[in-house]
Amino acid sequence: IVVTFPQAPEVFEELREWRDKCQVIPLGIDSAWWGAPPLRAAERPSVPLFVYAGRLVYYKGLPVLIEAAARLRTGALWIVGAGPLRHSLERLVREKGCAERVLFKDAPTDESFRAYLHAADAVVLPSTHPSEVFGLVQLEAMAMGKPLINTALSTGVPWVARDGEEAITVPPGDSAALARAMERLVADSSLRERLGAAGKQRVEELFTLD
Repeated sequence: IVVTFPQAPEVFEELREWRDKCQVIPLGIDSAWWGAPPLRAAERPSVPLFVYAGRLVYYKGLPVLIEAAARLRTGALWIVGAGPLRHSLERLVREKGCAERVLFKDAPTDESFRAYLHAADAVVLPSTHPSEVFGLVQLEAMAMGKPLINTALSTGVPWVARDGEEAITVPPGDSAALARAMERLVADSSLRERLGAAGKQRVEELFTLD
């Protein structure tokens, strides 16, 4: 039985009696392509930039991320992607009074998606539900040497990028903890570099297509 992360037999009840037959083959990416500079760089702000990239759906925790961004003393957030929550999220940004710092970006192609990720100082995956089984965007950001903030779900997310090694991991749904993690990365360039370098190495060791 092929699973994509080691904790799968515990997460999925149907697999528990078959855990001895489970073999981990994680998802993989073309790390050379994702790690290469984009054909056209995205114009970025002068302040530290956080990027979320993915679908705008319920389990991604985007309201929590917007709450956290509204708490920041400095920094900007790009929310890259499309989905059914776009209008409600835009409304929440206006209600929180942070529309000048939280911007929505469309990425219709892999190349535009890559350009937005490359512009980031750090990438955030604030998922709140175990529907987020494996955050592929984590691999794409790690291939670029980007530090991550992720959440302590029961799924593969905190295994892909581990707390204190490739990421800062916070409790899901905790906007205050998420804001503190973002502020910590803003303040500590050496931490950003260390997490980013470790992430790049982990992708090459475990998550390439080869």
